[in-house]
Amino acid sequence: MTHPRTIDGELVRSSLSKILGSETFSRSERLRTFLDYVVKKEQEGLGHQLKGYTIGVDVFARTESFDPGGDPLVRVQAGKLRKLLQQYYANEGAEDTIRIQVPVGGYVPVYEWQEQQDGGLENPAESHDGDSGTIGIPAADIAGNAASAGPWGRYRLASAGLLAVTVLNITALGLHATSRYLVPKEATAISSPSGYYREASALPRIAVANNHTASPVSAPLADALRHATIQLSSVELVSSFSQADALVRQDEQLDFILSISPVDDQGGILLSLHHKPSGELVHSETVAEKSLHSVSERAFAASSFASHSLAVNSSVYAYADQNASSSRLMQCLKATQDYHLEKSRQTFQAAWGCQSELVPTEHPERFISELETLTSMAREREAGRLPLTGA
Repeated sequence: MTHPRTIDGELVRSSLSKILGSETFSRSERLRTFLDYVVKKEQEGLGHQLKGYTIGVDVFARTESFDPGGDPLVRVQAGKLRKLLQQYYANEGAEDTIRIQVPVGGYVPVYEWQEQQDGGLENPAESHDGDSGTIGIPAADIAGNAASAGPWGRYRLASAGLLAVTVLNITALGLHATSRYLVPKEATAISSPSGYYREASALPRIAVANNHTASPVSAPLADALRHATIQLSSVELVSSFSQADALVRQDEQLDFILSISPVDDQGGILLSLHHKPSGELVHSETVAEKSLHSVSERAFAASSFASHSLAVNSSVYAYADQNASSSRLMQCLKATQDYHLEKSRQTFQAAWGCQSELVPTEHPERFISELETLTSMAREREAGRLPLTGA
């Protein structure tokens, strides 16, 4: 039987201090204040006071008339905080002893032991997830299949204008496979809370695999791809699927591996997205290694690939739709994005109808424009934190 080890207050305070002083959080005074507030309140035994109203008033200086049901400020900022915490633990905090998380569905922080793994995220395609095993995709097979990618490997956005909107008008979700439950350091996938299975609000989960470690640009390119993935409202970045399942489980048909592989002897690098259960190639692009030696060029390559393959109107959503694996949230995100792009009555009605079914609230007249807010509300609803209409 697995017993969680106690995480004492001193360790929590030390971890909090490190996060607040990190480069990742250095540019966001508002999110530093948010995190500091919720952790200190919880440590003082006042976690029950961490509601949207109290945070809006105490942290964001809203007046006493503040209505968290009608004003999404706190939910939006909580989503940004989760995203920034994920970014911190993917980089500066990768070796931290514990993780501080603010689970979707509430604002009370939880603390969990952080697994220290050799190799970390670099090559999940060569690892095994749980007892069932991961379907690994060798680099040679990925490169060999590039020429015969099929329709999904050749998928491209309909126009340059759509690409520009997708790249420039993305909201950051910070969605990590987390939950309301503290997971002990020794936990495995089978210790996931019984019955906590994400279905309606599931999103495609993406793990980045570096299969070209001989290249000096592959590791920073992998980091750039992770950063680009984190920025998207349409998908979730995970370090490994087994660790994600230990927190919140969902259908593995929405699991994908984003790989970096050598493609030829001329210095080409293949970026490819594969469907993890089937190994099917969803999307691929080749870039010249010599063009990736500057930070800006790597950021451009990563952003371009993510926009083509991971955004709402991209190949991963088309693939899921073709294979009938899209969640209700994915369908609503696409309908909402379609309305943003077309601004027609037809697309508005489609998005409105989808939202009304996904997140019925006490404010039925409200249309949710922000993709981040829609996802946050959908996950609160599925977790049982968002009341039904009239509740």
